[in-house]
Amino acid sequence: MSRIPWTRYSGDDVEAVVAIMLCSQNPRATLVRPARGDGGLDVIVPTAVDGLYDVYQVKKFAQSLTGGQKRQIRKSLDSVHNTHLEGDIKVRNWYLTLPLDPTKANLAWLAELAKAVPFNCEWRGLAFVDSLAAAYPNVVDYYLRDSKDRLQAAVRDLALLRNVESAGEALVGIDDLKDALESIQSLTDSDPHFRYALHLWPHQPEVVDNGALFTATWHQPQLDQWFSIGVYPRFAEALQFRPVTMNVTFNVPPDTPARVEFDKWRMYGRPFTAGPDMVEVSADFPLGLGWKQSSGVLSLSGQQVTDETQLRIFVAPGETGPVTSIVMNIRERAVSSDGKGGWMRATDDAEILNLELQFREDEHVNFSFTPDDTTGKPPAKVLPTLRFSAALHAGTHMALGPAYGPVPKVLPRLNAPADDSTSHADHDLVADFAEALARLQEHIPTQVLMPDLSEVPMSHARQYIHFGKLLAGQVVEDMNPLRLCMNPGAVLQEERAPASATTEIEVTWEDVAYPLGTLYIYGADVATERGEQHDDHDDWLLRPVSGTPLLHTFDPAALPVSSEHLPADWPVPRMR
Repeated sequence: MSRIPWTRYSGDDVEAVVAIMLCSQNPRATLVRPARGDGGLDVIVPTAVDGLYDVYQVKKFAQSLTGGQKRQIRKSLDSVHNTHLEGDIKVRNWYLTLPLDPTKANLAWLAELAKAVPFNCEWRGLAFVDSLAAAYPNVVDYYLRDSKDRLQAAVRDLALLRNVESAGEALVGIDDLKDALESIQSLTDSDPHFRYALHLWPHQPEVVDNGALFTATWHQPQLDQWFSIGVYPRFAEALQFRPVTMNVTFNVPPDTPARVEFDKWRMYGRPFTAGPDMVEVSADFPLGLGWKQSSGVLSLSGQQVTDETQLRIFVAPGETGPVTSIVMNIRERAVSSDGKGGWMRATDDAEILNLELQFREDEHVNFSFTPDDTTGKPPAKVLPTLRFSAALHAGTHMALGPAYGPVPKVLPRLNAPADDSTSHADHDLVADFAEALARLQEHIPTQVLMPDLSEVPMSHARQYIHFGKLLAGQVVEDMNPLRLCMNPGAVLQEERAPASATTEIEVTWEDVAYPLGTLYIYGADVATERGEQHDDHDDWLLRPVSGTPLLHTFDPAALPVSSEHLPADWPVPRMR
């Protein structure tokens, strides 16, 4: 190969050719375009030592270095040094790679730069670049000479094999087939980005995962033969230099639910699935192996989040509180196709509340909350979310913030209520019910889980809530009459007077009864009334009057109750 006049080519072509030759020499190399301002390309090559790398800093300079070019090189070295210090990669060797042999002054200047970094620095000049060109002539021919045009001949021959009508001719016999195969193989060898494996089959081949970027198969009707061609990257960064482009055309009918979802994807990046006849997809694969599909389904999803990304949501009934908050875990996020909108999906720790957040530049952030089923989850785990949900439905102001840190002093007005129609009172009831079950869990050894709320009568839920308050040590007021079961024929004096009673409480969970303690009941103004009579007992009622409620307290250990609401010497007849 004749010597390459590097100075005749554009700097971008020189950098690309040198970088591709380095990637061809080191197939596992990674290509990085450094920060704006220092130019060039970084080719990062892993060494035999895990975590240790050689960095080739590719520059286009082919003539004596100017002061500005030296500043660019210094900036590139500083950038790699910072990366080394930050621990992202550890550098073993840094090679300044360019089609220019150094002068003694150049080498002295580089040696002075190298004193400031903890790794080896070397100049890889014209002789090194020319040796790469000799080892990889297909790269030079493709980018700097005419093999790119000659590769199109292979595309035309491949079109004949595929019986593409636009080829303008057709294969007629085995000799034509042989010539076409030889032409394709010889020309595809000159592709610097990909290798090709072309096979002839007597039957439809099975496509298997063998490391190919993709595999195309087709039937040639004139010869009644099947063909397959596998496309294999020559190095890891091949698609950086020869990307596979895809074109997507949508045809979503207006004024349809699908159009609403499509517009959310377009504006915010929200995941969208285009059904049959709504989308046409085409791809530009190497060797003219184009692909078009118009009858399938296209799903556009967001970026899955695998790290522990979190955010905190604050809600309050007014600008300044009281504030209730919850930490949400971001599960998926996406950006709109124009980069001006965003979408996010997050869930709470208990995974019973789903958040969708979408926004556009210079627009309000829109929130959408949807609840999920609590059945089978530990009450203590779902309780914080249920409390937040209750506050959310009562709230009018909301803010986003980091998972940890101070509470905002002022919350902006909420512009997107929750998506369900459940009332605030119902949310409070569910939260109180969960809290009662969490209290109960502290007193019994069997695990308590949330039941199917649709199967829990309201009266039962309120009984648990009442008892949960007692377990929490509260004195609970009750205006409902207390029913006493007395022996048949027993007579109580029907009068208004203070009254008290006690009873032993037990709870049955999963068919096992657990004694919990003693319930104390006191009424300062109670009317004793006869109730219904039964075969084995008579009912008597202690009915609070004058607006004075019965007071309930609970003692898990059956110890004397001490409360400012109860008299110290009140009589305690036991009720069985």
